[in-house]
Amino acid sequence: MSNMTKRMLSASLKKLLSQKTLDNITIQDITDDAEVSRKTFYYHFQDIYDLLNYTLTEDTRRLLDTEITRDNWVDCLRKLLIYSQKERMVVLNTFHSIQRSTLEAEFTRWLSPIIASLLASQPGSERIPEEDRDFLINIFSYGLCGMILRWIGEGMTGDIEKMLSLIERFFSGSLEDLVRRYTRTAP
Repeated sequence: MSNMTKRMLSASLKKLLSQKTLDNITIQDITDDAEVSRKTFYYHFQDIYDLLNYTLTEDTRRLLDTEITRDNWVDCLRKLLIYSQKERMVVLNTFHSIQRSTLEAEFTRWLSPIIASLLASQPGSERIPEEDRDFLINIFSYGLCGMILRWIGEGMTGDIEKMLSLIERFFSGSLEDLVRRYTRTAP
């Protein structure tokens, strides 16, 4: 019952986000739509942002139901972007409601595993010191995050395939070269 209630609250939040921005949604709006009490809401979530985090995390988990590898990372990113377009109003209303730093934190949390898997799939990457590996993952995650946030900010109207082609071309040569450079200097 607990997971079902969480999913009901999540569905209500998404329904409301398709109509208005997050800062115009109250816990009462969510509980009324889900037909549960405020006490039930607070049993599962600390606040609306906690529910939003749960919603985004669960949607991403369901969407990327496979391990991210060197061979499928572009397809995984494509799924995220297409999903964002499909849930356009939810994404835009969230984008226009919360601070950019909050969105950056969420997106980099989703993107970091993709970048980490991509980096790990490069031959020799296991010899990169952990501190350097974390640095590289952060640099690429924040760069990719910035591109995606810009795309969202511009209304998600850009051609996804063109953007993915540019990203794939950039990453393919960059990571291979970085692995060579960082393993050369590794102890």
